[in-house]
Amino acid sequence: MPHKVYGTFTTSNPEIQKALEKAKNFNVKYRLIKTVKTEPVKETPKESEKTGEEKLVPGITTVQKAKEWLLNEFDDVTQAKVQNKEKVLATAKEKSIKFPDLV
Repeated sequence: MPHKVYGTFTTSNPEIQKALEKAKNFNVKYRLIKTVKTEPVKETPKESEKTGEEKLVPGITTVQKAKEWLLNEFDDVTQAKVQNKEKVLATAKEKSIKFPDLV
């Protein structure tokens, strides 16, 4: 007599699948319905990473203006990441931004 299935469980982790198949309740309380092979998810690079080009932001002539611009443009840029000139330049490089007018 077939068992009712009250839910499903999916995993892409082979270690979890092996552990479940070795458990004493395998094929008693739960069973393998199907196996699906999947491709690993590949992250797509950002536009600036695809081309390797930096975005030029002209008109920024001071570190303070560069700091303000980075804080306004990127949600993940915090005050701590742009405390001084070195950190501003490092953050700009990380974000593929270049301030050509910054002295």
